[in-house]
Amino acid sequence: MLELSNTDVTWDATYDGLAPRLSEPAAAQLRADDATIAALLALLDDPERFVAAHVALTRVAALEYSAFPDWNGLHVDLGADGRARIDPDQRHPLAARWRAWYAISPRPRALP
Repeated sequence: MLELSNTDVTWDATYDGLAPRLSEPAAAQLRADDATIAALLALLDDPERFVAAHVALTRVAALEYSAFPDWNGLHVDLGADGRARIDPDQRHPLAARWRAWYAISPRPRALP
């Protein structure tokens, strides 16, 4: 079981857009294999873990994505204080997109 939480992700605003960083302990668990991808897909339903799962899936799958105005379809409100605010209701459409991506063979280079 992967030990991931939304608190494992920190966000920066860069010239190119939003840039998430996974904590070292979280990133060290990730492998580019079907078992890891399946475990991450399951975490997308958890409001306390879906952000970390989305970031990790994007990295593990080596997807092409946009970093602005949203990060790979995730809307992040980065406040002046540096804190990220993310609506947990986004997990439902993101989970649907990831599950559609997983079901396609061969898997596309970007989320459908």
